[in-house]
Amino acid sequence: IIGDMSLIGLGLSRIATARAKTCVSSVRIPAAGLLAVLDRYPGTIRSSQLWIQGSAEFLTSSLPTGTEVLRSLRLFAGCGMPFLSYLAGKGEHRIMDFDTLLVQEGSFHGILFVVEAGRCSVEVEGKGVVAEVPAGNCFGERTLLGATAANASVRVVTPFVIVYVVSIEMFEEALEEHPEEQEHFEQKKLEAVEGRVKGSRLRNAELFRFCSEPFLELLAESVFTRTYLPGQTVILEGDFEEDPRMFVLAGGHLSAEFEGKQVSLLPHGATFGELAFLGKSWTRAMTFRAVTLSTVLEVPRSAYDAALEEFPEEEQRFIEGVGQSLQGAAKVKWPFLQGADSRFVFLVDLHAGRKSFLAGDASLGSPPHTEAAILILSGTAAVVDGSGAELEVLSEGDCFNEKILLTDAAAKDKRLVPKTTMEVRLLTRQNLTNVLAEFPEATDSLNVSIVSYMAQKYEKRLGFEPGGCHILRETTAFFCKASEEILQDVARLLRPEIFAPGERIAGNDALE
Repeated sequence: IIGDMSLIGLGLSRIATARAKTCVSSVRIPAAGLLAVLDRYPGTIRSSQLWIQGSAEFLTSSLPTGTEVLRSLRLFAGCGMPFLSYLAGKGEHRIMDFDTLLVQEGSFHGILFVVEAGRCSVEVEGKGVVAEVPAGNCFGERTLLGATAANASVRVVTPFVIVYVVSIEMFEEALEEHPEEQEHFEQKKLEAVEGRVKGSRLRNAELFRFCSEPFLELLAESVFTRTYLPGQTVILEGDFEEDPRMFVLAGGHLSAEFEGKQVSLLPHGATFGELAFLGKSWTRAMTFRAVTLSTVLEVPRSAYDAALEEFPEEEQRFIEGVGQSLQGAAKVKWPFLQGADSRFVFLVDLHAGRKSFLAGDASLGSPPHTEAAILILSGTAAVVDGSGAELEVLSEGDCFNEKILLTDAAAKDKRLVPKTTMEVRLLTRQNLTNVLAEFPEATDSLNVSIVSYMAQKYEKRLGFEPGGCHILRETTAFFCKASEEILQDVARLLRPEIFAPGERIAGNDALE
């Protein structure tokens, strides 16, 4: 028997190639055929229960941790790590058998389910099956919050599913321990919960953010959902594809590798492969390999083109949407990306969020905006300290908090407050990591460019020309009498560096 793991219907990729050495006669059993038989004769699965249980337990050992699962959900976006860690300690992975009814329509079950392997059907009374919930999706958010009853029944349709479960009792206990999170979830009760079935899975990909829901629903029908075991390769460095795909990581973690070395780790929700998908790169620049059990959505370019035939108006919307996302890129660029590869700049601007703020909007100086580097596209903003005193004014083309791209430490003693209506780009460290996964060779030069830009800002703030030599004469006694020629020669040798609090800058135990 070859490929019996594929019969469980989880979309697992083949872990090896099987090749005939002699004339071989075989019987091919499609997983879809097995599932159709189980749907009609559910009792037949009992004969394979031990094998199925063993497969489920094997997969469970490779799943992401509870904290990783919770951090991947929009419901918990913005929650503190103490709360998430406490709740993760209460939540649990469960293996649910074929045909198990997880949710009854109309019930107040109060349980959040995150599907990590397998698929479930969504059934509405009088309509039958209306959708499927594949791996990487969740349901039950509203009932967990106590906001509404279940509007559909959910049933297991693969031989088993592995779900991560958080009950309302677990949730309320976590809130009792961390009451500071109450306001967050009260606000969530008032918001519409984004569906995570079909097209909504693609909505999170920046490329498709401006496309209509009907178009994404049609495109989603041709999207492949694949599950990879730890160590399996998703794409290989140097590969060429006639029908290039872009990818959305719906669950788990992937390692991005360049020339055999890991350069970054992609978390849930990351996208990659956009350059090949858009025809801006002919071969794959990186190898992407599963670190944990990972679910990946694959969007072929041919599926996108076919969907455009049904919705031709979407092509212009797509072009305008991407253009809007990148608008101003030619005019206002990240100052530390001057001279960088145009494809790299394109991808950075594609991943960086774009947002408008009114004058005086304090949210620009609050999380999650404080966790991103900010490029001002238009308008002006004041940099203020903890007491509210204005330190300086930034305008179009200026950047703030770029240090966050090098370290996790945000500028806690300063914040940005709009003085006029303004537009900005927001680039998080994770955004940049996702882009560098496609351009690993740019990492070192980018870090140098960011540090150099920071040094130039401080030189200007001190009243000196950035990159000039007069700072040597004015700030050091050693060079106060030096000639202009010597100062210029020394200035060319200077290189900026940054140091964390407590880090040693120089010592007497090393030859300087």
